[in-house]
Amino acid sequence: MPINYQSQLDAVNAAIAKAEQGQTVEFGDRKVQRGALPAMYAERERLERMVARQSLGRRGVRRGVPE
Repeated sequence: MPINYQSQLDAVNAAIAKAEQGQTVEFGDRKVQRGALPAMYAERERLERMVARQSLGRRGVRRGVPE
């Protein structure tokens, strides 16, 4: 079953929106606060690339090949 990067991206975007408002975001047993925004922004960028690749019918990222 292929990974659904779009649903992961949606979850990250929702978490970013909450964190930008100063709210704590919970992912299972993890709590994320505003200080983690740079990491969430980086994850969003990665997932956006993956969603774009997946929409073109490609799976994953080739290791060792810069994008």
